[in-house]
Amino acid sequence: MAKYAIITSFLGELRDRFCLYNTPRSIAEKLETAAGIPGITGVEMIYPYDFQDFDPVASALRRLNLGVAAVNINVKGEREFIAGSLTSSDPDIRAKAVRFLHEGMDAAAALGCDKVTVCPLSDGYDYAFQADYAGDWRRLRDAFGEAAARRPEIMLCLEYKPNETRVRSTLSDAHATILLIRELGSPNLGITVDLGHALYAGETPARTLSMLTHYGIRPYIHLNDNYRNWDWDLMPGSVNIWDTLEFLWTANAIGYDDWFTFDVFPSRMDPAACFAVSAKMLTALQGIAHTLDPAELNEYRSRGDTPGLIGYVWRRAGLLS
Repeated sequence: MAKYAIITSFLGELRDRFCLYNTPRSIAEKLETAAGIPGITGVEMIYPYDFQDFDPVASALRRLNLGVAAVNINVKGEREFIAGSLTSSDPDIRAKAVRFLHEGMDAAAALGCDKVTVCPLSDGYDYAFQADYAGDWRRLRDAFGEAAARRPEIMLCLEYKPNETRVRSTLSDAHATILLIRELGSPNLGITVDLGHALYAGETPARTLSMLTHYGIRPYIHLNDNYRNWDWDLMPGSVNIWDTLEFLWTANAIGYDDWFTFDVFPSRMDPAACFAVSAKMLTALQGIAHTLDPAELNEYRSRGDTPGLIGYVWRRAGLLS
């Protein structure tokens, strides 16, 4: 049965470039909120901001029977990280970012969690001639290699995104991330496949999952949706329902048995209601995905019968008789 988690930052006050949304909540209040949402059994916590008081947080997780899907290591939120953290040419800034990776992995181990995820969004560039492309790549590679070697029992999942906060990200898409992991060769390096990031990067998300399996790279999944023009973090399946269904079907096909974590920005709505409905929607789509028989799909493919294939999927979804 699928396990659903929420990134804790989406359960409190949120900010975009212009507005503030929802109510400020402490980490204790966010955990209480998560535990009360039907279908949600876990959280992804943010390091260092959710870990100012470790013991009460660990106690609350046990009391509320919440699992920890991952520890999300934030290497973009500190003021000195705005021009780059893991790729910074300043050794002190880079050392602080690497320390965050180490400490975040330690925090995951202390909570009995087997993975961390990191999205290095301040590492990139905005203008032509601004970046030392090869140097940035080497520094990013070396930072991840050092962190992976420090705690081989903890998966370090790299989350790519085309841009934000930089106009171009160093870790921009699945291909670059696979290349970096293959270059390092560390068995505990994985990839966080954010469904919305894959859509925004022009990828077919199901294909991305399949390619990770081909290369023996472990995925961790974030769920959301968008119109492919920006990372809007909408409720998953609300826009690209067929891509989402194929993504879930592929996750089942490759034997994915880890958390599905909602990375949804609930602006202009109640967060608890947003995630309760998201869990119901994903459960419904998972139910459809489980009815899609691989042998039947392959039979349509082998005959080149695209109309029959599409009709089959629609029938399984209950949209055709």
